[in-house]
Amino acid sequence: MLSFACTAPNGQVVRLDDLPIEDLQRLAGDAGLESWFDLYLQPARHGKATIALYRHCCGVAGAEAIEPITPKVILGAFTAVEDDTLPTLWENGNPPTADDQTTP
Repeated sequence: MLSFACTAPNGQVVRLDDLPIEDLQRLAGDAGLESWFDLYLQPARHGKATIALYRHCCGVAGAEAIEPITPKVILGAFTAVEDDTLPTLWENGNPPTADDQTTP
């Protein structure tokens, strides 16, 4: 599944995967969305919720949100991130073990 992150003005990156669901649900509910998942799946789609999420991420990162919050700010802040929990591909198809020899 595609994940998103918000880059705050101070350069800190806040992955939406790392935010508590309670926070996402509160932001979504305050904006009239039914579920936190709507905001998580498409963070730049829901105006009021998007602005609240951006400000929340900035707060988590210890940064002040850029004001006014324009489409350029939002589209520059939210980016798709790769799932870094996927296994690495190995040459022989198996993960390395402590007994494996390395090539100099």
